[in-house]
Amino acid sequence: MPTKEELEQAKSPRGGYTRATLAAWGISWPPLKGWRKRLLKGIPEPTPEIDPDALPAHDSPAFDSAQHGLLKPPKATYRRLY
Repeated sequence: MPTKEELEQAKSPRGGYTRATLAAWGISWPPLKGWRKRLLKGIPEPTPEIDPDALPAHDSPAFDSAQHGLLKPPKATYRRLY
């Protein structure tokens, strides 16, 4: 577990942390809010609970419509330039 000083030393020139550095500390990407405080206190990172039965099957209409919704192009908006 890193100390506060080690956290400061590991920062990039722009003030962030690399994915590899966070992974070495056991932090997932993207890091969840409050990860520094939890890391310094030694509290493990929370993991989301996913119920595999709640997910639609790959051959179900729900899965197909969800995928189709993600693949739609964004609506074009037009503005008059004159």
